[in-house]
Amino acid sequence: MLSQLVSGFDLTGVSLMLILSFFLSYSIDLIMHRHGFGIWGTMGIMNIQFLTAFFFSKKYLSGTFTLNQHLLLALGIAFATILLLAFFKTRLTKA
Repeated sequence: MLSQLVSGFDLTGVSLMLILSFFLSYSIDLIMHRHGFGIWGTMGIMNIQFLTAFFFSKKYLSGTFTLNQHLLLALGIAFATILLLAFFKTRLTKA
């Protein structure tokens, strides 16, 4: 999957996400406390979802979106995944 990221801008976006995901995960962990997944868990989930969403958006929406839109879509999907997983975790631990 990473071998199909051809241009340097794609690799720059992925590298930036990998670096910033630690800081974002730390901030999210401070906010969510016990409802979260920890720093490393949140970072892993965000990176996997970001790379997967970026790969599929580049594959299936290549003619319609610019690079910035691909990156924003992938970032939005990564945050939506964290939101949904935290919601399900909260619901399951309350019961």
